[in-house]
Amino acid sequence: MSREPAAANRRRRTLASLLAAAPLLAGCVVGPDYTRPSVETPFAYKQGGVREDSPAYVAARKNGWREARPNDAVERGDWWRVFRDPNLDRLIRLVDVDNQSLRQAVANYRQARALVASAQAALYPTVIGAPSITRTGSGTTTRTNVALLGQASWELDLFGGTRRTIESEAALAQSDAATLALTRLSIQAEIAADYLTVRYADSLQKVLEENVENFKKTLAITENQYAAGVAARSDVITAQTQVQTIEAQAIAVRLTRVQYVNAIATLIGRPPSEVSIPVAGIPRNPPGVPVGIPGDL
Repeated sequence: MSREPAAANRRRRTLASLLAAAPLLAGCVVGPDYTRPSVETPFAYKQGGVREDSPAYVAARKNGWREARPNDAVERGDWWRVFRDPNLDRLIRLVDVDNQSLRQAVANYRQARALVASAQAALYPTVIGAPSITRTGSGTTTRTNVALLGQASWELDLFGGTRRTIESEAALAQSDAATLALTRLSIQAEIAADYLTVRYADSLQKVLEENVENFKKTLAITENQYAAGVAARSDVITAQTQVQTIEAQAIAVRLTRVQYVNAIATLIGRPPSEVSIPVAGIPRNPPGVPVGIPGDL
């Protein structure tokens, strides 16, 4: 029988001690845990003195209105479909295809997820392998030698530094996910606002064109009256000014429409020459807001 060397025996005892102490040190993490600060929320609105038993509040409840319950973690979904406009739906869905700001937010989120995976990898052993192939020959004999050299290492997270790094990277990934959702929602809201402005311009353009035709008829009548001697020259000039003023307003509205269509093209990542929105009016009116119920954002 042979006696094991004393140095090897000491190394084994040290390794066994570290493995036994690892579960005890698992709870030893550097720094305190994050605690979300508390914010006191009032039970009632200060402005207006609205109470749940007030007539305005009761009337709003009967009409289907209720207090908002915001939840930032909930997906907003296809919220723009309440307008029931196929053109608006088509434009907003193009945001996920070619919008550059959204692509950047997606890339940042993917990078954050990769950093989380990289930080988690530090908890596991690292194994490195290097194959080696040599071939020798003498005369008619050829010999091939294949060798695989490997090295493994594992650093124990005794004081929780790696775990804190994982928590930090996970929090940053959550932040990037929220930024991605906010970017998408902001772009969608901007497209919806610009689109409704285009629809308003279409409705206003129609009214102005009708007014131009009406004022042209008034101008013709005034010119006939002036030719008959029953109207002054100043009346003709006034009628001409009215026609030209409305025509100038119509031109300004057309330019405004072009600007907002170009803005929509930029938001969906397309050249303005490739984006066209057919002329149409605003199909629906916004609902009336009950008086006395403040908005809860």
